[in-house]
Amino acid sequence: MTSWSDLAYDALEHITGLLTMPDQHRFSAVCQSWRLVVKHKRRPAQELPWLVLGEDQITKRRNFFSLSEQRHYSIDIPELYGQYICGSSYGWLFTVDIRINGRLLNPFTRECYELPPFPPFRETRVLPIAEEEVYNSNGVRIVNSFRVMQKKLVVKAILSHDPKERSDFTAM
Repeated sequence: MTSWSDLAYDALEHITGLLTMPDQHRFSAVCQSWRLVVKHKRRPAQELPWLVLGEDQITKRRNFFSLSEQRHYSIDIPELYGQYICGSSYGWLFTVDIRINGRLLNPFTRECYELPPFPPFRETRVLPIAEEEVYNSNGVRIVNSFRVMQKKLVVKAILSHDPKERSDFTAM
């Protein structure tokens, strides 16, 4: 072995299985071959979940709190700018964007799955004349912006399976 990056893939995979999510993130920063192992790893070692605390209004970085480490993290995840996070499951975040499109995002690997469109609203339509306001079929404003609707459309979400382990997962 001439360098750390030359360690055998299966040895690295075994090591990553023992690491928590923050340690896997640090592990992936060592070199490209280690990053590849983390990206293909199914799941980190069992640990307490992280809490998503919100988005910093100035930097747009997401704030998280690790219950196992009792530590705050501020992480720049451009894929989450302007996204409403309505749940998490198997390490994936459920997000709804300003145009009410759903997506699953792994905040550490940055993998994402676009979700099918939400069912149409029977009583609503968007009129282009107003700045992102939603009106009912009689022209009466019912929601003042997509930002409000973004948070009301999906309140909670969960996955039937981890998308990394089974491709026939269901988002509910």
